[in-house]
Amino acid sequence: MLQRTAAVNPPLLPARPLRVLIEDPALIVDDLATPTAAIDVTACSGPCDEREVCPLVMDGSCPLGPCDVVVSALTGPWARSVRAAWAETSTPVVDAIGLTATDPAERLHHHIGAAIQRLWTTYSAIE
Repeated sequence: MLQRTAAVNPPLLPARPLRVLIEDPALIVDDLATPTAAIDVTACSGPCDEREVCPLVMDGSCPLGPCDVVVSALTGPWARSVRAAWAETSTPVVDAIGLTATDPAERLHHHIGAAIQRLWTTYSAIE
């Protein structure tokens, strides 16, 4: 039988949760819960129309605070500008526009998985 164990060195202090910003209007619902305390998820609907501005695009800073990764499923007039603004930062971004799931919980799980996969590829390439 073959087995493999990943060596994990426990941190001296408790680690902070992974901060994921998900830009997806479908996740702006009351009863959506993150599946684990190890991931802090913030959902943003993005600008609802061309008259509403995005602070990230206008000022270069997101009012939702710093995050480790962004998953963007935005469409509409601001989508390209928001993605371009994130590209100006060092924050990894996942493009999730093509997601066809309509259930918010299913979308949340997909987005979290995509965020973890993106970070895994980003940081495993560094080592």
